[in-house]
Amino acid sequence: MSDQKAKVLSTELLENKDARWINLVKFTYEDQNGQVRTWEGTRRPTRPKTSAVDAVQMLAVRELPGGAELLLEKQFRAPAGKLVIEFPAGLVDEGETVEAAALRELREETGYVGEVVHERAGQRPMFFSCAYPHPIARASSSLAKGHRASNIQMAY
Repeated sequence: MSDQKAKVLSTELLENKDARWINLVKFTYEDQNGQVRTWEGTRRPTRPKTSAVDAVQMLAVRELPGGAELLLEKQFRAPAGKLVIEFPAGLVDEGETVEAAALRELREETGYVGEVVHERAGQRPMFFSCAYPHPIARASSSLAKGHRASNIQMAY
């Protein structure tokens, strides 16, 4: 891995027809008072036809003898123009469940193998941000074969 820092080289407007991951959309809706309003937002053209969501973000917890740790990752994000610390996340593939996507992304992004933790009542534990469900996963203390954990940050 290079010691060179990532940086944004240029920024330009992108037409929806040329966008691979995100499209800009305009919502027209009626509010609770009957007034018609508009709102700008984004939509992913990659959303699987069989899924209500297009992306997952997980709260991965490592259970250690000294206490629980959250797994966070540090990576360069071009829109911010800098390194950011964030929860592991990624897109849901066609035919994949939200839980399977979360476990796959956890392994791909961090090298940790996880399991989805269910509540005692049998409900899927989720927390919501921007209307996307985020499975809660427990990460094993061992890394998946062939993976490195150099991008992992632990939050206490």
